Amino acid sequence: MCGKSYKHKASLYNHITFECGQDKNFKCPIENCAFMCYQCGKNFKFKASLKNHMEFVCQKEPTFSCPVCLRKSKLVGNLKKHIIKMHPNYDTNLLKKSVDVKLKTKDEFNNMFM
Repeated sequence: MCGKSYKHKASLYNHITFECGQDKNFKCPIENCAFMCYQCGKNFKFKASLKNHMEFVCQKEPTFSCPVCLRKSKLVGNLKKHIIKMHPNYDTNLLKKSVDVKLKTKDEFNNMFM
């Protein structure tokens, strides 16, 4: 016996019958997976990353557009990275005026690209 205890008799029965002392028959085929998006199947190491993915990215249309080219992004941070890399002469301070997004506070808007 392994010493595990259970609140319900049925749980103890299942443990003894299927788990305790048994070889592990099934293993997740995805290495190091912890949290998987049920909509697209993408895996995340952290629960917060999955939550962010599901709320802002998965099956969402891009809402942020590059003011220089046709590139669109689902996340404003990714758009800023794109502009810095692809359009280094563009003043990202101008981006604050061109991003059409509703934020909770004025400070949140001003700190968006800091």
